[in-house]
Amino acid sequence: MSNNTRNAESKGSSSHSKTDRKTCAYVWTIRSYRKNDSIFDSYESPAFAAADDDFTFKWWLELFRNRKDEITISLSPNRDRDLEKCSPVSGNLKITLMNNDGTWYRSGEASFQLNLNETDPFFELYICDGNDLDVNGLESSKKLFVWCHVEYEYMKKPKLIESSLSHDLERIRTDENFSDVTISVNGKNYPAHKLILAARSSVFKAMFTNDMLESQKNNVTIDDIKQETFEEMLRYIYTGEMRNLDEWAFELFPAADKYDLKELKNACEELLLSKVSTDNVGKILLLADMHNAEELKANALRFIKKNYYNRGNYKNTEVWKILSESRRSLLIDMLAVFFEKTEL
Repeated sequence: MSNNTRNAESKGSSSHSKTDRKTCAYVWTIRSYRKNDSIFDSYESPAFAAADDDFTFKWWLELFRNRKDEITISLSPNRDRDLEKCSPVSGNLKITLMNNDGTWYRSGEASFQLNLNETDPFFELYICDGNDLDVNGLESSKKLFVWCHVEYEYMKKPKLIESSLSHDLERIRTDENFSDVTISVNGKNYPAHKLILAARSSVFKAMFTNDMLESQKNNVTIDDIKQETFEEMLRYIYTGEMRNLDEWAFELFPAADKYDLKELKNACEELLLSKVSTDNVGKILLLADMHNAEELKANALRFIKKNYYNRGNYKNTEVWKILSESRRSLLIDMLAVFFEKTEL
């Protein structure tokens, strides 16, 4: 019988201060267990913690009956706590499930490791089949006891020293006193620093290290980016902060590609992936094709196939209009997806 049905991988850093090892014993009483044939059975315990844990690292349990009619117990860190103060948690979990008079019990044991950076980290342990519980566990009582024993360890992260670096670089960006290049964007001048621009962008580095006009005159002219978009990009170059991506992703995506700002481009692409809709899929597909974003392009084509193919007259859609007017080669890709036998 396999005990470990799901286990989260640890991706935490190995640079920590002190390892804490704790033991926690808890008895959870489910006072009115009943099998519900219309939904999957699920019961949640109160939060509990080791008595000597000054960090008060709390846990909670869930008893769950899944689609395969298996009874499992999951262990999760208490969701009400801020878990950023410590590293991934590893340990050993023992569970015993017992009926009211002690005539029936089932148990399981396994090691676990939880990555606290995940949205909902948990460890799941198989205990028994649902029929085994129904027939043997609850003949004389609707009360269940869950005996839980957790041995675990984690490392508290040292307190980080707050840095004003981002704020200081933002202040330098708007200070003309030490700038050595001017960037003109549609008539508006922005003072900047070659060293910072070259360190962040291979395109700017090429401008300033080769014998180009921009390097000789200490002036760069940009006419294909809106001023507001350029200001957002320049702020990112100096501070590393990505502000207002919801608002600027469509404009920043091509700018980040042009100036080889890979991290910013990837962030814009991830946001656009989550925002694909019938209103913008044509524009997103066009951007993805123009800027070699294959995953974004494939996702947009999948969306088009799912939402337009079965409508019949897809030639009257906004997507068809956008592609036929601006990038007809994409129509071939779209039609190929429509009529292929397998999904992308």
